[in-house]
Amino acid sequence: MKNLRVLIFTESFAPHTQTFVYNDAVGLSKNNQVMVACLERQNTEKFPFENVKVLEYKRNWLSQKLWSRLYLYDLKMSYKNRKFTKQLSFITQTFKPDIIHCHFGPESLMIFDNLEGLNIPVIVNLHGYDASSLVQKSKIYSHRLKKLFQASNIFPTATSKSLLDHLNTKGIISENSRPIYSGVDTEFFKRVQPQPKGVPFIFLQVAGLREKKGHIYTLKAFKKFLSVCGKDSSVLIFVGSGEREPELKSLCEKLGIKSQVFFEGWASPEQVKLYMEKANCFIHPSITPFSGDMESTTIAIMEAMSMELPIIATYHSGIPEIVENEKHGILVEEKNVSQYVSAMQRILDWELQPQNRQQIIDNFSQKKRIKELQAFYEYAIEKINP
Repeated sequence: MKNLRVLIFTESFAPHTQTFVYNDAVGLSKNNQVMVACLERQNTEKFPFENVKVLEYKRNWLSQKLWSRLYLYDLKMSYKNRKFTKQLSFITQTFKPDIIHCHFGPESLMIFDNLEGLNIPVIVNLHGYDASSLVQKSKIYSHRLKKLFQASNIFPTATSKSLLDHLNTKGIISENSRPIYSGVDTEFFKRVQPQPKGVPFIFLQVAGLREKKGHIYTLKAFKKFLSVCGKDSSVLIFVGSGEREPELKSLCEKLGIKSQVFFEGWASPEQVKLYMEKANCFIHPSITPFSGDMESTTIAIMEAMSMELPIIATYHSGIPEIVENEKHGILVEEKNVSQYVSAMQRILDWELQPQNRQQIIDNFSQKKRIKELQAFYEYAIEKINP
């Protein structure tokens, strides 16, 4: 294993919703020299990392207005910025990275536009929205991503095979692409206490309260499930925050299940682990909304599986790449409420699933992700400079 100089670029470093970038930086730094460049640094005390450079990327009001107008009408999309270029050039000249790892599609275009002519391999790491909804919404972004994938020094990866397959159907193809799955800290997400027995049976969903997470269908199914099994038989816990919370709470009242559904808000990883200790089943019925926004493989499902919980989820994007139906849980069709209800009834007989944890250890641990990233880096460097 080579010791490399790795430059990670992301717009915002270490927000609570993107700890996977922080985990990559920490994991890679054990065997490499890692620098993180970003436009915003968050949660410094909770997620400490020494080698972080905060760059400035601003347009004056006139150029920003013109850029927004051109982008709106799919006419132009360039991230070229003189001051940003100067800062990036200084980093590449002083840090001398062997490889640049960009998280998310737009950030990759920012690097590409401002480091033209630089013969350094660039990893383009796509995560979900940037490979689905944004491609559907913006023709100019889709066109630019297609062109980007053809560059000889660009090495795309996504956190599921399904995302790369989706891009391929749009003509966004690279011979250098490969999936590298998100990873879970399996030593942290490890069950300490036995699963609770008896009543109530606890269904748990950990996800931001957004449309693609499918909360509305969870609630509709839970209402029908309770009408069959009894109101005191089960509770549903939502962990996460988001703009759809008022709508979901209103639906609970309309369905008459307000006393059986708990909205716990945002939770830290430590708190999430405690919720998973107390739950009987993890539910995550993702959907593809009209906007086209899709999940990748869903880290929350991986964490729940590492805690041995049985899963109810949907045949959505990369989820079947993690969850095998009838082995790790039950998969249902998106928005099919009757299938959700049937799965909830059947899952009552499932206990802890040790094979779920083994699936994550074998295929989706953070250690495995770091090992595969390292191999991908070395492959890209060798291909650029044989």
